[in-house]
Amino acid sequence: MSPHKQRASTSFRWAGMFSGVCAICLLLTWGFLHWWISSQAIADIDRAIADLADAFSTLPAQRLNEEFHQFLERDLRRVQLIGLFAENGSRLAGNIETLPLGLVASEFARECVMIRVDPLGREEKVARAVVRRFADGSRLVVGRSIDEVRRAGSAVDDALALSVVPVLCFGLAAGALMSRRARARIDVFDRSVQKILTGDLRERVPLRGTNDPLDEFATLFNAMLDEIEALIRGLAGVGDQIAHDLRTPLTFVRMVLERGRDDATRLDEVQMVFEQAIGGLDRSLNIITALLRIADIDQNKRLARFSDVSLTELVRAAGELYEPLAEQKGVALIVEANGEIMAWGDRDLLLEAISNLVDNAVKYTPQGGRVELKLCRTENEDFVLVTDSGPGIPEAERDLVTRRFYRSERTRRAAPGLGLGLSLVHAIIKLHGFQFTILPGPGCVVQISLARASS
Repeated sequence: MSPHKQRASTSFRWAGMFSGVCAICLLLTWGFLHWWISSQAIADIDRAIADLADAFSTLPAQRLNEEFHQFLERDLRRVQLIGLFAENGSRLAGNIETLPLGLVASEFARECVMIRVDPLGREEKVARAVVRRFADGSRLVVGRSIDEVRRAGSAVDDALALSVVPVLCFGLAAGALMSRRARARIDVFDRSVQKILTGDLRERVPLRGTNDPLDEFATLFNAMLDEIEALIRGLAGVGDQIAHDLRTPLTFVRMVLERGRDDATRLDEVQMVFEQAIGGLDRSLNIITALLRIADIDQNKRLARFSDVSLTELVRAAGELYEPLAEQKGVALIVEANGEIMAWGDRDLLLEAISNLVDNAVKYTPQGGRVELKLCRTENEDFVLVTDSGPGIPEAERDLVTRRFYRSERTRRAAPGLGLGLSLVHAIIKLHGFQFTILPGPGCVVQISLARASS
């Protein structure tokens, strides 16, 4: 991967941003620690010089010069500053050359600049100092240099500031590594997608088994490819199926019209020809209408019409709709819908799905048979169950009957149809997020299940 692409990658930018944030947090932490440690050191110095000034203030004036001399001899690091000044500001004793300007008698220490004088020479010092005033007007100044504290703080600051560089470098290196690894994985995705674009629908994105986000994305991507492959393969056969199912009624229409043109001599014969032709055209239009409805449902165009729907009312309505047909055919239609069960969906579509199932059950159940339409409830789900005593659906065909235009030889002989009824039911159930299942017989048992949210 080129350096430009590497720098432009999201992982590299995020790693650089994270490293910058870490560096800023580190600097802020160092600043706080520096302030805290310096404050504590200064506070200790202030307490020490205040105690020392109080101790010297209690000594007799004639002993101060001797005590000053002994105290300064013990100061091997030359950090102590002490001086006694007359009322007019002249130095009487100690190692402070002049009384610092603006330094007045107070309980609190202040920072100031002093000139230290001793046998080794004259030196300017930044110090913390307190002043005590005696009754005769003289003033005692006790201080301590803070140059050591400042140098230590500066050394720590320099060391900490330099450590920011490795943090940034480490973060950028980690970002470059993550970017390279992510890019390598994306390149694998790219190669797979390029193969898919060239028409190889069997190609899949490889998985590493690490369960990382890219692996999860690859799993979802492969599932999407499985669905696309199934749809495309289904569409590849739909054209042939549409042509086959439309050719029969259209051929019939053409034959009727040709026969009528050649043989019809009376008005009633011509009318019969027209009626037969219209019937064939109606069959063709029904196929096209059913396909358009399935496509409309598959594209989720009805979601805006979803609302709370009473399944109890829908089951009863479907039973009442097909009761006359069942009675006319000599089939017993039993409807059981006790208790109020609600669902979220499109009322018209759900009624159409249930009605289609009942219609199929009545159509394929022989005279004297039995059709049951039940609304049931269990601990975890509600379901609609349609059972008939007809020939049933062979196990090998249960996954095929929901495909468009699929009709087994048994159903083709038993009753006319388009082979789109169960496809329409399956599309409606899929749109609602329910489950469509064909259960083992006897007869045909179809179940529409919807999970119930636990309270």
